[in-house]
Amino acid sequence: MIAKSYISHTLTSLDRQYRARNLSQRQAHFISKMALIELCGWVEESIDDLLLRASVRLLGSADRDYLEQRIKDTYGFHYDRHFRPLLLVLLGEVSTCRVESRIPANIFQNLKSSLGHLKPHRDIVAHTHIRGTKILDAPSALIRHFDNVAEGLECIDDLLRRIKISTKFKRR
Repeated sequence: MIAKSYISHTLTSLDRQYRARNLSQRQAHFISKMALIELCGWVEESIDDLLLRASVRLLGSADRDYLEQRIKDTYGFHYDRHFRPLLLVLLGEVSTCRVESRIPANIFQNLKSSLGHLKPHRDIVAHTHIRGTKILDAPSALIRHFDNVAEGLECIDDLLRRIKISTKFKRR
């Protein structure tokens, strides 16, 4: 299960603050930056948690240790550059392709699109101070990306829970 109530509440609260009257441009910028950093932190934590929970069921301890180290060494959440390589470690090429083929096309496209949109924006705001950032998405736009990512991760989580693996192939 993907935990999403806390981040949903946080983004909604930040959106309310963003829409408040008498908000200076600087304050709006701070709120947008905070919403982006919070959302992206949730994305990374959710992907890590999804993979680690699945690994307990699907991998032996040596392979699980290897996946955990790969997760620790991965700094990002772009689907093709970060998330998919971790799925490959967890499942292998054939099973990863099977999982991807079972994700409804619109959900998969929205997941990849939102992750692809968020990653470069997060990189900019995470590595510059407020004067170094340009125009940021309003929290309401980030909520739409959150919905896309949450739906995609929930679908992948559900598919990973359905995978059955023979214990004779599972390394200990």
